[in-house]
Amino acid sequence: MGLKTKISIMVVAVILLTATAILASNIIQFSTSVDSDFSNRLETASSVAHSKIEMLKSEMGISARYIAADAAITEAMEAGDIPAVQSRAAQMFPETGASFCTVTDAAGIALARPHDPSSTGDSGMALPVVYNTLSGKNYVSIEPVASSRMSICAGSPIYSEQGELIGSVIVGFRLDTSDYVDYLKGLMGCEVTIFEGDMRVATTIIQGDGTRYTGTRADSDISRAVLSGQAFKGEVKVLGHTAMAKYTPIYDASGRIVGMIFAGLYEDSKNGLIFNFILMGLIITLLTFGIGMAVTSVVTSRIVKPLHVMSDFMRTASTTGEIEISSEELAQINEYAQLKDEIGQTIGSCAAFVERVRALSEFLEAVASGDLTHEVDRLSDSDTMGVALSHLFDNLNNMFGEINMSTTQVSTGAKQIADGAQSLAQGSTEQASSIEQLSSSIAEIAAKTKSNAGMAEKAATLAGTIKGNAERGNRQMDEMVAAVNEINDASGSINKVIKVIDDIAFQTNILALNAAVEAARAGAAGKGFAVVSDEVRSLAAKSAEAAKETGNLIANSIEKAQLGVQIAGDTAKSLSEIVAGINESSSLVWDIARSSEEQSAGIEQINTGIEQVALVVQHNSATAEESAASAEEMSSQSTLLQQLIAQFKLRGRQVPVAGIGGSASGMGASAMAAPTEARQKRIGSAPNARGAAYGKY
Repeated sequence: MGLKTKISIMVVAVILLTATAILASNIIQFSTSVDSDFSNRLETASSVAHSKIEMLKSEMGISARYIAADAAITEAMEAGDIPAVQSRAAQMFPETGASFCTVTDAAGIALARPHDPSSTGDSGMALPVVYNTLSGKNYVSIEPVASSRMSICAGSPIYSEQGELIGSVIVGFRLDTSDYVDYLKGLMGCEVTIFEGDMRVATTIIQGDGTRYTGTRADSDISRAVLSGQAFKGEVKVLGHTAMAKYTPIYDASGRIVGMIFAGLYEDSKNGLIFNFILMGLIITLLTFGIGMAVTSVVTSRIVKPLHVMSDFMRTASTTGEIEISSEELAQINEYAQLKDEIGQTIGSCAAFVERVRALSEFLEAVASGDLTHEVDRLSDSDTMGVALSHLFDNLNNMFGEINMSTTQVSTGAKQIADGAQSLAQGSTEQASSIEQLSSSIAEIAAKTKSNAGMAEKAATLAGTIKGNAERGNRQMDEMVAAVNEINDASGSINKVIKVIDDIAFQTNILALNAAVEAARAGAAGKGFAVVSDEVRSLAAKSAEAAKETGNLIANSIEKAQLGVQIAGDTAKSLSEIVAGINESSSLVWDIARSSEEQSAGIEQINTGIEQVALVVQHNSATAEESAASAEEMSSQSTLLQQLIAQFKLRGRQVPVAGIGGSASGMGASAMAAPTEARQKRIGSAPNARGAAYGKY
């Protein structure tokens, strides 16, 4: 029996057993779950039905009290206005959600029925709800009325403003309608029936002819138990179908049982669920079985085929040594050597190959101990491992010899690099110190230049102020010269006036002389006139003398004014020359200030550049120190590498160890001094390699 057949049989057995066990367990669990779910749904449905009835009782009671308390209803009834009562009741009835509504007077006579406006004038005292309401109390109960065999009835008395009972309001909700039981079925998902006593008055159960299953009686044993106050839960027959059902009693306001509520679920639906579940389980099982078989076929093919191939290759390797084998496969040889299937065949083919691998492992152990002097025996020209190991030993001998030569040169070059890097680091440090001093000096010069620029700017500002003052003084001097010239002109005019006064004094003197002559001719009669004439002549003489003195003073003033005009002109000319000099000085000071500012900015740029150079020099110094350290480390690593290579024994040569007293034997001085062309290329490219490896320092 082949391996593929064994695996297929085992997988088929496992799949069938597992699928059968899982399907049986799930069927049992699902059936139990369905039974529990049906029971819980019945309990919930019964509870919801009774809760809905209690809620409707509360709503009907509130609606009755709401209408009875309406002021318009009360006023219309006190006034005996029946149409007004009917109109107001018709307005309020849609708001209640009730099936019917009746307003009666204190004698129980129906005054208004909004649900049936034409039916009024009859007495309702025979109804318990009307009788109890007109006794002065709010009343809610489940009982038959004229228009319904099973209704929730609520009544509330109507009182006048003086507190006198003048009527009642009766509202109700019908439980015997198809709408109500259909609503409960949609809400709870099960069949619902309302009983008056043991008579079905409303149900969701449909008969074969399409009519509802009403007007029939419940099972006598069940109805006897429920109507005596005991709920019933169990299997019943409904129109030839088995159903899980629960019957619960309905009580009126006095606690008397007046009917029943039925909630039921057909067993057919439960069996259908279980059947669908089993069918689905079988389909899933078949799909799983098919998928399992397909996967098994693929997996077994992938296992068996590689084993056949491996067996063929191992058989070839046992005779020619053309294939390699891993250490993990060797560990499985002893474990599976006795198997008779494909795996056993493969392991049997590998057995002959084990000795070959062991023989080659001895050469590998020699390499691990550092002995590269062995020769590898080849089984044939196609001996993959033998040829590879032989080439490996030859390459290792050549490689370690060249590595030792390269290591010596690398060590020497590393020492030279370290010395140069150390010298570069020292020079960079000194250069950084000098640049730091230069930066400090330039910073001081920059501060002084900036201060000079500030003072030059202040001097330029002061020169501008002086220039403004000088220009203002020059303008004032020009005004003074103009005023002195005007004074001089005025003095000339005054001189003319004085000359006129002098002429008047002269003429007055002549007239006085003529008057004296005439007075002398007149004799005694002209004596008084002679006195006046003498006074006039004396006054004329004084006026002439005063005019003369005034003329002298004015002439002196004119002379002084002319001198002042000359001096003012000279002063104005000097002030103009001063203003021109100040303008030129101010221009020069402003030029100095701008030059100082530009010089300060340039020195700041130089200072910034020197700081950047200082940072670069410091960075170069640190880089040089790191390069020196890296070169020292490379030198020590090359020495360590020589010591490690010295542990290997090579064919026809001994590995020299530079710096530890080693010597070359079997190679000759020329071999040590003159490397091959390939070695020279590698050595020549070593600095670039070092630069690439240590460039980060």
